[in-house]
Amino acid sequence: SLPADWSFDSLSCPTVSGSGTSAQVSGGKVSISLGFFGHVECTYVNKRKPEVKLVKDFDGTGTPIDLKLGDTVKGTFSADGDTGFFTVEPGQYTASEAFQQPTGGLYTTTSKCVANGSDPGFGAGLSQSFTAAPGDQVVCTFKNVRKTVQVTTVKDFVGTSSPISIAAGPQSKSITGDDQVSATVEAGTSQGLSETLTDGQKALYDTAVQCTGDQASQAGVYSRQLDVGTDPVSC
Repeated sequence: SLPADWSFDSLSCPTVSGSGTSAQVSGGKVSISLGFFGHVECTYVNKRKPEVKLVKDFDGTGTPIDLKLGDTVKGTFSADGDTGFFTVEPGQYTASEAFQQPTGGLYTTTSKCVANGSDPGFGAGLSQSFTAAPGDQVVCTFKNVRKTVQVTTVKDFVGTSSPISIAAGPQSKSITGDDQVSATVEAGTSQGLSETLTDGQKALYDTAVQCTGDQASQAGVYSRQLDVGTDPVSC
């Protein structure tokens, strides 16, 4: 019997000689009749069953994603990783990924399946179909690039300005007049946009802030913590 990860491919008997000698091949069996000085040589060909590996490649912060072959989840990943090679029967398959949370819109997704080193390059989409033949090794990679967005804090003095600090996400800037600071951040994150004044400066100004999407400005507010989607935000 064959090991579990091997399968029968073919049987042939190319050498049959001797009077009254014959070899009748039927599938994986051969019936041999040996005559006088009969000689028969038969060759069995066994091939390893196809092997498949599913790979998760994040560019930026990850999110829980199921990697599937057909309807079967082969692994769940929130960071770079892979399933390792596993054996399948010869046939046609579809490899895919599924987001566990409604975060798919935060990523640009591409995928590819490479059979025996023949790389077709990445294409758009959450799934790839392929045919696996005996002896094949197929590696399907799903790449998710986290989208980025710009957040901006704009300072507008009315009247005499003062030296203060403004910040947008991880970026801050010391200013002495009308100015702005911007940062590129990952979509789907919470970001702070703020200005920093001393208590003495606060007493000299009436302060109001209005951010992208706000219906009205807010008085006496020096910072905002905003959930950033895929559109630019400014305060």
